[in-house]
Amino acid sequence: MKNADYPALYRASDTMAIKAQKNYLMIILLTLLSVILAAALSLVSGYSVVAAIGAALFFFLGLLFSVILASKRYDKTWYNARATAESVKTLTWRWMMKTEPFDQADDRLSHQKFVADLHELLIQNKSICNPIDDNEQVTSGMSQIRSLALADRINIYKQVRIEDQSKWYLKKARYNANMADRWFWAIIGIQVLALIAALVRIGKLDWNLLPTGVLATIATAALSWMQSKRFQELSSSYSLTAQEIGFIKSSVALVKTERDFSGFVGDAENAFSREHTQWQARRDMSS
Repeated sequence: MKNADYPALYRASDTMAIKAQKNYLMIILLTLLSVILAAALSLVSGYSVVAAIGAALFFFLGLLFSVILASKRYDKTWYNARATAESVKTLTWRWMMKTEPFDQADDRLSHQKFVADLHELLIQNKSICNPIDDNEQVTSGMSQIRSLALADRINIYKQVRIEDQSKWYLKKARYNANMADRWFWAIIGIQVLALIAALVRIGKLDWNLLPTGVLATIATAALSWMQSKRFQELSSSYSLTAQEIGFIKSSVALVKTERDFSGFVGDAENAFSREHTQWQARRDMSS
């Protein structure tokens, strides 16, 4: 499934989530860099008017970026849009697979309910709508998959949905675990350097350019960045979901009937919705 095969609401919310995430992380990064540069220039501000002016300027920029971050609430937009996108994706797969709640004998009723559910999501999340090339909610690719026989739908769900999610979660779990370790040791290394500088200063009180404060600021900034990226939290979450997907994959061979398949897809989508639930919780916490 390509993005163009999903409903327009998914494409709009997905695009908005990506854009808001980039803006949020960029503003945080600029804020932290401004504070670090201000601290560095403050170290030599007593020897240079230019350095003193530069330090004041970067402190002002840090304050400005903080105000922008608080007023724009890019994090709230990011979480809200991502939660909506994941909800739309789950509804889409349930509809394409002809499973509950879109398994009515009259296909028109299933179609109406699917569109109504998407519309309800739109009403609840009007603010995350982003301009897109078209507004098609039920694409031809979706309809073609829904019209397939049970065996073909099972195969598509296994290969396109389950395998794709399995690879994605495993990859993201490893990436976030590695990044969490790297940033942890980087912060430890910076703190060790700050400690060394502080110890040297004890015996060399006239060494005014020892960067103890700057290193401490860098360590604090690195910790703030690490927390903003949520490496450890995401690693644990993605690992758990990847394990659940492994159990799901092992039971696909037991699916024989439409009723079996409906229950199977329901269980699988509930597992995939873990990410949606987390985004929803983050949105609520940031409100």
